[in-house]
Amino acid sequence: MVKIFISYAREDETNKNSLIEHLSSLKNSGVVNHWHDREINGGSLWDQKIESELRSSNIAILLISSSFISSDYIKAKELEISYEMEKLGQLVIIPVILRACDWKNCEFSRFQAYPSDAKPVKSWDDTDEAFMDIVKGIRKVIEEDVKHLNPIQQHFKLDHVEISENTKDWLENTGVKLTNRRVDKINLSDIYIPVDLDFSEEEDDIYSIYCSSKIIDMNKNCILFGEEQQGKTTLLKNIYKESLKKSTLPIYVNFSGLTSSNLSDLIKKI
Repeated sequence: MVKIFISYAREDETNKNSLIEHLSSLKNSGVVNHWHDREINGGSLWDQKIESELRSSNIAILLISSSFISSDYIKAKELEISYEMEKLGQLVIIPVILRACDWKNCEFSRFQAYPSDAKPVKSWDDTDEAFMDIVKGIRKVIEEDVKHLNPIQQHFKLDHVEISENTKDWLENTGVKLTNRRVDKINLSDIYIPVDLDFSEEEDDIYSIYCSSKIIDMNKNCILFGEEQQGKTTLLKNIYKESLKKSTLPIYVNFSGLTSSNLSDLIKKI
């Protein structure tokens, strides 16, 4: 299924909804799925959610108008990521001209625009015909261009990924010397008990308690902090092992000696 990210200005929400209606036949037949920022649930980190959804998309539809062009957020966030992905062969960009505006000097003008002849939707006598023309163009892009994209995500098969012996030893190391007359060595998995953690909900002073073993099921970005020797590293070791059990490939980043604070760039390099 092809995933479509719809980038638009709030002033053009009515046109965005009309496009979604006309995409229904493609969606109902299982050809496409689409996403836009109105689908962000309450409590989500909207900035990160938008980036995540865009980076997992195959097509970005840009609903062009003077409002779109004047949006600093769209320019700095959505367009920047879209151009980056397009250069890597990961995304097809489709500008859709909604209203007459000075768009031909913008960077996205190098991509094939719709409706036909880049005639603004608002200039059509029948806007339904304009959106039908747009959907026809999207269907053509799906048939001819999307299949040539590089994979957005590599789906790792964990049976082909082997954890080194050093990593296994590190995961089981308690960090302190423990002995027992019945066994030669006590592993972390022998004694570890998941702890309960307080999680703050966004900017409100609302806290929820979760068992730490549920962190990997929360689908949230978390920052874990506390004093030294409180068990943060031990907790992360447990999360690492639980991730492997769920066929998720965890990435361990050692920050010692790193000079950059841009976590996103560091993860990409890894």
